[in-house]
Amino acid sequence: MALVIAIALVSCGNVNPAIVGLPDAVVELGQKLAGAAFWMLAIGVSFLPGVQQRPSPVAGLLLPALLVAWAVSSVAWSNQPASSVEKAAVLAFTTFGTWRLAASLHCDALFRLLFWSLLLLVLASVAAAVFVPSIGVLQTWQHAGQWSGLFVSKQTLGMVSASLVFLSLLRLCYAVTPVAILGLIAGIAAVIGAGSRGGAAMAVAAVVCVLAARRSARLAGAISYLPAVTLGLASAGIAILVGMDLPYFPFFGAEIDLTDRTVIWHYALSGWTERPLLGFGIQGFWTDPLRYELFERTHGWVLDNFHSGYVALLVEQGLLGYLLFAGFVLMLCRRLRLAILGAARLDPGARFGIEATFGYVILSFTINLTETFFFRATDFAQVTVALAAITLFAAPAPRA
Repeated sequence: MALVIAIALVSCGNVNPAIVGLPDAVVELGQKLAGAAFWMLAIGVSFLPGVQQRPSPVAGLLLPALLVAWAVSSVAWSNQPASSVEKAAVLAFTTFGTWRLAASLHCDALFRLLFWSLLLLVLASVAAAVFVPSIGVLQTWQHAGQWSGLFVSKQTLGMVSASLVFLSLLRLCYAVTPVAILGLIAGIAAVIGAGSRGGAAMAVAAVVCVLAARRSARLAGAISYLPAVTLGLASAGIAILVGMDLPYFPFFGAEIDLTDRTVIWHYALSGWTERPLLGFGIQGFWTDPLRYELFERTHGWVLDNFHSGYVALLVEQGLLGYLLFAGFVLMLCRRLRLAILGAARLDPGARFGIEATFGYVILSFTINLTETFFFRATDFAQVTVALAAITLFAAPAPRA
């Protein structure tokens, strides 16, 4: 349990080097080494007698395994193999660790541990923003005055805070407790400070989806396919940008650029058309100095981020990888449907894990419309979704 919290604390995003007063590279390396050490300990402990609660899941995991294998194999055709090898190795390592966690940790326990980890991070981030603004508040021209808390970027604080809002609200649906109220207040404060109010709205919407699924089996079945809907929306947006060759969405004479995100997407997709089937390989696009510098020269700024998990998947994994992901999403939706329909027969403790998985997967797929968290192997949000997927895919598939 303690190891899972430790992994979460060091794996939710890059920590601001100003906290410890060391160079960026040193802090980043230390964070990676700490995460690797905690993961190795967790994997080792999972083999000890009495720790493993059930056999390591195997059945039903062929498609998720193929998806990860495709991402790892993309090193072979990567545009920047040196960068890709490191990312692929980390992805394979954390995926194996997540698979081992699935044998020793139930989803309800995972989400309870995640709640405490997020609460600690958000409380510390709020304290940094309020009492040490030189650390917790950004001074960059793009995001001046917005909170980043303990992290380098405001997006990380926004994601962490939105996740905390979701879990706090869900806990309050079971019992009104001071710690859940504290988590909700801290999460809302941090998500507003980070300028990520949309993330809070998505978190609330995810809880509404859970409550709606409780009331109606028909609604539960429909809501289960929201990840497929977000994939469809993302694909439609990609098709518009590629087909019309515009850095924005035209809408009755207006130019919708989603705070310049479409500019980034258009640039990345323009590169993707050069290698449409296989893509640039994992971590193979923005690490190309020529592409990075060209964007900066053209626009006067560069964020080194796709700002869309779906665009990142298409550009890095190619159309073949994107289609494989689409197949995974459809199967995931079916598993979500079966799980949520069966949750009504469970006791509250077990039901919490299913409902948290249901809502968190929906939240993650929605956030990835405008942020990039898919295949971020060192990010605990990705680990959480991966563990939820392993649990769902490995569970026996009852008849609907």
